[in-house]
Amino acid sequence: MTRESLDSSDDSMDELTAILREKKVHLESVTLAIHRAEVALERDEVDLERARLDLKARRQEIRLTELEIESATVALARSKHEFERDREKWRREVQRRLPAGFGSVDELLASFWPRKRRAEAEAGDVVDGVGPPAKKIRPANPNSARPPRVYNPPAECPYPPTELVPWMRICEEHYQGAWDRYVHIVGKAAIGRRRSKQSLPVEYLKSRFPDTWETFKVNAAENG
Repeated sequence: MTRESLDSSDDSMDELTAILREKKVHLESVTLAIHRAEVALERDEVDLERARLDLKARRQEIRLTELEIESATVALARSKHEFERDREKWRREVQRRLPAGFGSVDELLASFWPRKRRAEAEAGDVVDGVGPPAKKIRPANPNSARPPRVYNPPAECPYPPTELVPWMRICEEHYQGAWDRYVHIVGKAAIGRRRSKQSLPVEYLKSRFPDTWETFKVNAAENG
């Protein structure tokens, strides 16, 4: 073998070694990329499993919320039924206690209607189906002042109409029990809504507490 052939053989071996080295580097890079892809796939599988568990927990929370809503709906229906039952019971009890001449409970409630709810009812939003009928609110005319309300006493009452009802004060001082029963039945709102004791019904005390009325007439006759 000549020297030239040996040199050319060495060059071929060097080129082959360089090619093999490049192939090895490329193979290592491909292997590393595959390993990274496997790690990423495992991470995605873990995230997917975590997402599945999270979804399952959220579904359980939604189910619990639905059960709570159903329970609250049943409780609300039961409370509404009890409220309607108690309200009817209250209406019957108040209607039973109302004296003759007072009308129905609805009329009594309408006379005590608060301003705000009265305005809502006049605007068309009648609350609970009870309240004054809707009507237009006319602006007040400052030039037309209403005269003060005058109490019209019964014929046998010796006191002038301009005074407050003195025999009611007698009832309040000397017959506190009768007065308490009267206020309990009629309601304190009858005295609180710009209404003095003048506007309380006289015939009711006369019919409900005849002894009080007779005592008043005797005292009035004795005192002149």
